[in-house]
Amino acid sequence: MAGLTLADAAEWTGLDEATVRGLARIGVTAASEDGPFDVPDLQRVLTAAAYLDAGFTLEQLASSIANRVLSFEIADAFYQDPIEPSGRTFAEFATSIGEPMDRLRAIYGAFGLPLPEASTRTRKVEEELVEAFVTIWRVADGQDATIRA
Repeated sequence: MAGLTLADAAEWTGLDEATVRGLARIGVTAASEDGPFDVPDLQRVLTAAAYLDAGFTLEQLASSIANRVLSFEIADAFYQDPIEPSGRTFAEFATSIGEPMDRLRAIYGAFGLPLPEASTRTRKVEEELVEAFVTIWRVADGQDATIRA
């Protein structure tokens, strides 16, 4: 997968285009801020986004990169293939399997996955895992069994 547009990169990472563009602009990716993006760029963006989620600002990341205190190239070694997005939000996923979002968040947490917001873009592999779990436990003992499990 190579030559992704900015819109594609945003879809694959689950981030908005402005965030992807900003991270590319400060040197997180090898791509320019409008692309084209490759797999390593996506992994670097996701790694940098974790810093943003933890409270770092874009300016702090830019300064750290410029001063060679921080580099996102290490992400290339750990991640070969990005996780394919499902094309829907956490709220849409919850609706599709008939589970309340708070119950699904508890399941995500039990699996050690980040707790998604309603607008968080989901990944296919996460949806498959959580849906299989919910389906099995519904058969075993009803909807409340998913939380007990």
